[in-house]
Amino acid sequence: MATSLQWLQSNIFAQIPATQVNSYPPSSGTFDPYIESVIVPLLQFLYNSRSPFMVNVYPYISYVNNLKHVELDYALFKTRSPMQDGVLEYRNLLDASVDALVYAMEREGFPGIKAVVTETGWPTAGGEAASVENALTYNKEVVRRVVNDVGTPKRPKEEMEVYLFSLYDENGKMGEDYEKHFGIFGLGGNKVYDLSFS
Repeated sequence: MATSLQWLQSNIFAQIPATQVNSYPPSSGTFDPYIESVIVPLLQFLYNSRSPFMVNVYPYISYVNNLKHVELDYALFKTRSPMQDGVLEYRNLLDASVDALVYAMEREGFPGIKAVVTETGWPTAGGEAASVENALTYNKEVVRRVVNDVGTPKRPKEEMEVYLFSLYDENGKMGEDYEKHFGIFGLGGNKVYDLSFS
């Protein structure tokens, strides 16, 4: 597990690139100093307007970008060997990524800003470990955690706002082949898998 976390520290850009957060361990979360002149005024605005920090979090992308060091089970909420960060225990990549952002905001002096995950999901095809089974496993666990207000290790039992990506596959999407296959529904409108939202 240690190698997974070392990899995250140097490769978090695949996870939440626009924020450029260093994330290993999550409690060491910091923004890249290069963006400080932009991020601090943004955080001040969000704090003053009581607005959330919105972030896309894709454990799948971290997994496929370093298959040797990121465990599939950790990305899919199924790890048997959690990562210890002080008194907090991390059992999945989604929580670790969100909490790294929360710690980074706190480090800049903004502890009360809510983190909203505006996109997360798992592809059903087009890449390593991209399958209907894994997409259902990942998205089902995300829904379960949101519905039950599980929160994250840093903010336990706190309501979490999360948006799944995506409703439909997108055959015109650029990038890696898996980018086209995040939909709960396929290109023709057929249901790819049955996901309950309760």
